[in-house]
Amino acid sequence: MEPPPVDQFVQAFTRAFAADDPGVASKHVERANVEIVADMFRNLGRGDLDAFMATTTDDVELEIRAPAEYPWIRHASGRQAFQDAVVHNFGTLSDQRPEVLGLVAQGNSVVLFGRDSGRLRASGAPYHAHFVYEFVLRGGKVSHVRELAAASGLA
Repeated sequence: MEPPPVDQFVQAFTRAFAADDPGVASKHVERANVEIVADMFRNLGRGDLDAFMATTTDDVELEIRAPAEYPWIRHASGRQAFQDAVVHNFGTLSDQRPEVLGLVAQGNSVVLFGRDSGRLRASGAPYHAHFVYEFVLRGGKVSHVRELAAASGLA
């Protein structure tokens, strides 16, 4: 049996972090930060909002730059606003198939490159997009999320 798409997506974080880096074994802070981001997606994927939110600071910020076709909340400040935005934004999508293209971690930043496909829930129209997430961590929790999304096909 094949793992669900979110599990495949999260498992790819470790491979992408270690790819082509002979010094990866010495990057303890970065490895821990990658695992926090992976936990964030893992918890969201299984619908555990409490565990998802436990990975964030009280003053977490969200910034999104994306095509207007995505009916998303593009800025949120604070835990409740962040949670509301994430629930709303992921609720606008269905049949998601995210894929990791690359991951870079340096100090307190984790940058994730990927692509995603699925359907816009409201219209049923298929979408294909590339994305970049930047996660900034403070005190072992995510304090800022920036997302850049570019549609490579909306029907």
